[in-house]
Amino acid sequence: MIIMITGAGGFIGSNLANALSRLGHRIVICDNVDERKLNYLARCNIEDIIWPEEAANFVGKYHPDVVIHLGATTDTMCTNPREILDNNYKNTIKMFLTCKYHSRFIYASSAATYGDGKYGFHDRCDDGYLSRLCPLNLYGWSKHLADRKIIKSTTPPDSCMGLKFFNVYGPNEDHKGNMRSMIKKIYDDLKNNGYTSLFNENVYRDFIHVDDCVSIIMWLIDRTDYSGIMNVGTGNAASMDHVARIIAEKVGIHPDQAIKKIDMPDNLKGRYQYFTNAELSSLKNMGYPKSLMSIEEGIDKYIKHIENQ
Repeated sequence: MIIMITGAGGFIGSNLANALSRLGHRIVICDNVDERKLNYLARCNIEDIIWPEEAANFVGKYHPDVVIHLGATTDTMCTNPREILDNNYKNTIKMFLTCKYHSRFIYASSAATYGDGKYGFHDRCDDGYLSRLCPLNLYGWSKHLADRKIIKSTTPPDSCMGLKFFNVYGPNEDHKGNMRSMIKKIYDDLKNNGYTSLFNENVYRDFIHVDDCVSIIMWLIDRTDYSGIMNVGTGNAASMDHVARIIAEKVGIHPDQAIKKIDMPDNLKGRYQYFTNAELSSLKNMGYPKSLMSIEEGIDKYIKHIENQ
């Protein structure tokens, strides 16, 4: 297959491109690549590289078998509406419409669309449910608006799947800086300072290893009979304290000495998800055949990767 991946030099994108390349697929990289991103893609057999502004024309002309749209502004603290809506909403809709009737379209949505979780974390596609969701920041809104527009515009024989990624962690996320996963932040804190700072509030998140995300996307490529929205999480929320204690033990720090509690800064109050937990009915109903890594298994795998680099 010819598969175009936007954001292919990023976190999920680079892991996916390398995995698909190993299976012999022809991978078209769509990204503003730099040296770091090319290092991420060192094991990928690249068919072509195109810039993001060329993406729609490329798809319209060459009709790749699959377009996986992961390119986005991922800064959840972004306060520039034009930037984030152009990148996350308008570009996603443009790619969806360009792929319509020609290419399987899989795009990245987010658990941020669920807001404070008042209405649960159900990957339902009916607009009655979606219209009740109220994201807590511009990032969440940009993804939510794209979901609603695409669901309303999807008609047979469209082949489109939106993936609501929960808290993804794993290799190739260092370039994300302050937006890297809490698992990587905690690891870096413990290695550099001997402790990590966590909010006084109880925070639980559904963490999923990037390898599981890649496996789900690869499985969905051939499921052209299904369109809609799917949660990509484990269905098992873990507390930040629990995660920090696991990592502390892995790096040789006593868990009781690993955590320093701090107050939540004012700029996060009212904009922060205290709890996320994916409901996995779509994944289960479609018959996904693999088990997902537990938080303990995923952290162990990730730390081994970091320390063996």
